[in-house]
Amino acid sequence: MKIENNYIKYEIINDILIGTYKAKYIDLDIAKSVVSLRKKFTNNLKYPVLIKDNNTVKIDKSARDYFASDAGAQGINAVAVIANSVYKVTLMNFFIVVLPPKMPVKLFKSEEKAMNWLEKHKVIFHE
Repeated sequence: MKIENNYIKYEIINDILIGTYKAKYIDLDIAKSVVSLRKKFTNNLKYPVLIKDNNTVKIDKSARDYFASDAGAQGINAVAVIANSVYKVTLMNFFIVVLPPKMPVKLFKSEEKAMNWLEKHKVIFHE
């Protein structure tokens, strides 16, 4: 199963939601679009999420705040982020400190290790 818009592609593999960002810059409107598409795609079920984010270079403050809000985090029980550069690791660590997540969040260099970690968080249920 897959769905996508101009900003992100979602797919579910082995009960893990994988989001691959396409946008270089994420503002509040894009953040809301991404979350809306995720909620529609998952049909209000809660999933662990793998984020692949090789293209994004900037997420503005309003988008970060929205992603960290109850509305933005709804339907997610854990997040693994593939961070393949020093810049991404620094950026994600900053976000985690400034906007503490409502669920477990961990950074990985390896998709395989990220998926293995997310396996431990597979509790899918209706919210």
